[in-house]
Amino acid sequence: MTEHNVLRADEERRQFMIEADAEGLRKRLSPELIWTHSSGAVEDRESVIQAIAHKRVRYLSLDTKEVSVRELGGFWMLAGIVFGEAERDGQRKVLRSRFLSLWGEESGELKMIAWQSTNIA
Repeated sequence: MTEHNVLRADEERRQFMIEADAEGLRKRLSPELIWTHSSGAVEDRESVIQAIAHKRVRYLSLDTKEVSVRELGGFWMLAGIVFGEAERDGQRKVLRSRFLSLWGEESGELKMIAWQSTNIA
């Protein structure tokens, strides 16, 4: 896998989130996923997917900038800024956070293993 492959997989993951595509998300999110929200709340893969698929959380846009990619012994770490818009329980929210994500290869597919974000004031 290359840096380009990881960046493309992350772009695909963000698009699956916007489209509320549960099967696409299962393709890109590891069964071992640990998703840490900027609030400190932690979810596993199925709770993240169910919240999106059942539209409790709707991502309207998701973009990244200032992304750095590091290979770490067969894993890939992305760090950067994520920004966009989402709705949670009908409340619109502007997203602007620093993030770290960890990616690895599982059964020939790149999958996100961990996500953590911190709001930017």
